Amino acid sequence: MVERRSKYRAPLRVVGTIDFGTHTAPCLIVDLSEHGMALLTNASEEPDGPVQVRFRLGGLDAAVATIDAEVVDRRDSESGVNAIWGLRSIGVDLGTRTRVRGFVRRLQQTEPARWRSVDCTTEELLGRA
Repeated sequence: MVERRSKYRAPLRVVGTIDFGTHTAPCLIVDLSEHGMALLTNASEEPDGPVQVRFRLGGLDAAVATIDAEVVDRRDSESGVNAIWGLRSIGVDLGTRTRVRGFVRRLQQTEPARWRSVDCTTEELLGRA
């Protein structure tokens, strides 16, 4: 199940919601790429199929971004309370895809390249390492 990213990951710290279809769970999106994201969640189960992740990209007044995604990696955090999920985008509307691409490319130009695999600690993922 472990897949490694080869694209730039834009650091992002924004609260979102995971929609499982029958219920929702809160999450913290910690990075975003043009093809997926990493998030921290306390959801107790890993989904059997695709989920929908919703969050605001660009502040409280920004439109809600909705991305259909599948979990490609899951790691328990050191505390054992939360899990870090790596998700691959499988359905993104044109407007959201354009906003995500612009956000990621702007950060890529202004920050040093961050080429990380999904093999990292929670502290590294949250930028505390």
